[in-house]
Amino acid sequence: DWTEFPTVLSGCNDADCTERVHHVVVARDHSHLDGFFITGGFATDSTSSTLDDDGGGLFIYETEDVVIRNTHFFGNRADDSGGGLAISGGENVRIEDCVFTGNEGYADGSAFDVSLSDDVVVRNFVAAGNYHENEDRYGGISVYGSSITFENGVVVGNETDNVGGGFSLYTASGNITNCVVADNQAGDDGGSFYIRTDGDPTIANVV
Repeated sequence: DWTEFPTVLSGCNDADCTERVHHVVVARDHSHLDGFFITGGFATDSTSSTLDDDGGGLFIYETEDVVIRNTHFFGNRADDSGGGLAISGGENVRIEDCVFTGNEGYADGSAFDVSLSDDVVVRNFVAAGNYHENEDRYGGISVYGSSITFENGVVVGNETDNVGGGFSLYTASGNITNCVVADNQAGDDGGSFYIRTDGDPTIANVV
């Protein structure tokens, strides 16, 4: 049981967590991650690579056939996108039975961000208590230029200084079904949803 006998992957390099890695985990093609707690990642642009500031907990970049299951992302941060998890240029990615709590993002997606990706499925998930602090970008769960399916999720108590406290969909297509989206806050528009898209997202059985 991964919750009774936890295995923690931490990005902290010292006892006080003042020194932290950019990404706790970086996925490769055909990766399969199952049954972990991921914390302490701090994706910050401190090197010449502009990719260092995405995906504090887990970074999936131009990667295909990835499965992440039974994993709790908490206490991660990104100076750009995806405090808990960032998917950029991914294909055939499955995120199942995962929890995102207490993560922070500055640009897009404090819980997680999906951009320019295809055939991403997120099911049986919880995103709660994540915070996004940028007054110009997009909130808790952010999707840009991607096809994605969300099923059986709970999105509660997330906060953004700008738009889309729960979900932000920008040029996105796919489905959001059988989800609870409640008590999220936005400093501007869309406490629960902010949709700015020429895609065809379908939202059904959402309360």
